[in-house]
Amino acid sequence: MNVWLINHYSLPPSEAGGTRHYDLAKELEKLGFNVTIFASAFNHNNKDFIYDLKEKSWILKNEEGVRFIWVKTHPYQKNNYRRLINILGFTIRSIFIGRKISKLIKEINKPDVIIGCSVHIFAVVSGYILSKIHNSGFFVEMRDLWPQTLIDMGVWRRWYPQVPVIRMIERFLFYKADRIITLSPKTKKYLDNINEKLLEKEVYIPNGTKVSRFDVNKKATLEIGTPKIRSMFLGSIGYKNGVDWIIDAMEIIEDDHPDLLECFLIGGGPEKVKLVKKVAQMGLSNVTFIEPIPRERVPYYALQADFFILTEREVYYGSSNKLFDYMAAGKPIVTSVFAEHNDIVEEIECGYSTKPGNIQELANKITKMALLSEEERAQMGKRALDYAFEYHDYSVLANKLAEAIDNTYTER
Repeated sequence: MNVWLINHYSLPPSEAGGTRHYDLAKELEKLGFNVTIFASAFNHNNKDFIYDLKEKSWILKNEEGVRFIWVKTHPYQKNNYRRLINILGFTIRSIFIGRKISKLIKEINKPDVIIGCSVHIFAVVSGYILSKIHNSGFFVEMRDLWPQTLIDMGVWRRWYPQVPVIRMIERFLFYKADRIITLSPKTKKYLDNINEKLLEKEVYIPNGTKVSRFDVNKKATLEIGTPKIRSMFLGSIGYKNGVDWIIDAMEIIEDDHPDLLECFLIGGGPEKVKLVKKVAQMGLSNVTFIEPIPRERVPYYALQADFFILTEREVYYGSSNKLFDYMAAGKPIVTSVFAEHNDIVEEIECGYSTKPGNIQELANKITKMALLSEEERAQMGKRALDYAFEYHDYSVLANKLAEAIDNTYTER
């Protein structure tokens, strides 16, 4: 089968950011599928061009075995009108490119199924329109529920004029989809509240990792070394990621245990500049920021941590990709998150969980983890690695997606 993935923010491992669809595509290819990803040539994470297309509106590239159609979009630095232009530009261009690409490039066959992937919801709209143009199947993947996630986070209010419009678009797409891919078990209740018949379309495929990337031979040296215990946060630094909680907890720890541990905050995002200033103003010596790194370099850093810290604000419907990378590194984890499905560490005994936003409790659990013996942390890490390999390796998740595609169109 020929599968098209329409995902504005899809990236290969050579870039800093999420590689969910690259990894799924790579595994689907092994299963005999023919996959093409449509993505923006402007990287949202580092606000720079992956490819400067100049006068071209798109370019075809083979990215480590996966075919990408890179779509030209408008650059931006903040979440203002320029980002809206970027979003709408991708939506419109991907439709026009997808409409004719099979006639221009021989190796890109017309799609049998198109998967429109949020966030944002307009990429899903592109997928739907292209499915009608090519008379193909249509899957919806709602990684973030728009507008509900933005309401939960307090970014939008229910009375904002765009909310009912986007909610109407979302429900339209749900009804038109052959299958609805969800990343959170809580999304089932969300779908049920709309119409219980939507549950018949639901297939649960959470985020995952590639355990094979985390080879012990990839261990390297951090730019800034330390003899202390190394805690680490590795991922996007936005408001929803709650990195400010980690910094506040590290201030408590520095007062109580000044020579115990250091925390490395690796990544970039809209909150980073503010948080770097905050650490400087607080005079913290146990917090170190490191610039974003390509996905392929993540194991080199992750394997140097003694343990990880995962914090999240009101993210109820998403699946944490950081959690499974942390687990694949074979390291224990201290969590402070709202979503129960992103907080399984105590259930499988691979870390400590704290109430979200409770800074003192977070500091206590980080301290407790640091004071464990190396052997105790290693045992926790082994349980994390085993769980990630069995349930969240992308080879496992791709099989679930392949089964959903095959079953859907065999039934027709």
